[in-house]
Amino acid sequence: STQTQTIHLFDINSTGKLVRIRSIGEYIYEDDEAVLQRHRLSEESFQRNNRGENAAGVEGELPSSPSSPCAPYSGMKQRLLSYLAKRVFREKDTLGSSEFMKHFFFHFRDYLKMAMWKMQLLDDCHILIKFENSSSFPRLGRDGNEGQHFTKYSGVFNFQCGEFVSCMSGSVELSNLYQNFADIFRGGSSSGDHRWSRYVSSYSNDPFLRAQLRKQKAKYNKIYGSWLEVSEHISTLLPLSPQLTNASPYLDARLYQFDDRLVSPYNDPKPLAERGIKFLVREQNVSTRFKIDPSPSSESDLDSSYYATFVFHPIYPFVISSVCSNSLHRTRCVKFYFR
Repeated sequence: STQTQTIHLFDINSTGKLVRIRSIGEYIYEDDEAVLQRHRLSEESFQRNNRGENAAGVEGELPSSPSSPCAPYSGMKQRLLSYLAKRVFREKDTLGSSEFMKHFFFHFRDYLKMAMWKMQLLDDCHILIKFENSSSFPRLGRDGNEGQHFTKYSGVFNFQCGEFVSCMSGSVELSNLYQNFADIFRGGSSSGDHRWSRYVSSYSNDPFLRAQLRKQKAKYNKIYGSWLEVSEHISTLLPLSPQLTNASPYLDARLYQFDDRLVSPYNDPKPLAERGIKFLVREQNVSTRFKIDPSPSSESDLDSSYYATFVFHPIYPFVISSVCSNSLHRTRCVKFYFR
């Protein structure tokens, strides 16, 4: 929940009902609230005793109308600031430089404004969290387009130990991790995930995608002098949601060749193809095996606001395509394909 800044963990019992395991956000552990309440009561008792002594003429100066006590940081933010501060001191002692300390204090206001935006479970005890400036939430929610906005900080939180194990600034480091260990982000090695998710084509298991990525980096590096934009685009895929990937052999770049700008293993909106999407089989004689055309029969009134989404069955040759519009907020055309 972005409003309450809380991560709720649920489990499905034998009857199919959701059972809340724990919540992480304001409090990390279940007894954190009781501990803070005990200290709060002790502080209130101390303040009452001091006000009584001051009224009896005991020397001392206390404010006559004390302001409301300043609330502490939330459990998640306190753990994040603690990790960043410890990392600064560790790097300072290792390299003998105060630049890390200056950088920490210079960006401290940015750290205080960070709020959880998206997350995903990596395994049984680690969560990948993307942080965003809290003032950007209304704008992101109104635009409804997260792909064009690049978050600045990401962290990996161990909720069993209650501490951060990593915090990344920018998109380059996160993008490199995804390119080399995409299967870990998809959770394909977890026993609880669907067995077909491990066959999704990715940068870490598909040589054709890696070769395509190298060409794209070289193109951007030649035109713009840097391939940072490619890394930013890849980092927007994370954290991955369970509904984001399509585990279909027709989307395996090792078996078929297709235009990934129009269709890909990720269920994000794609621009409409003018003449359909061709799927070419990767053999000695490359030939078109089949074609998908999501556009409706009458294309005269279609503009750039329309986009297409696809759902591929993991094992059967069955595909669903839908054409929607950002301006009308409705589905224009739905097609079903079966080979």
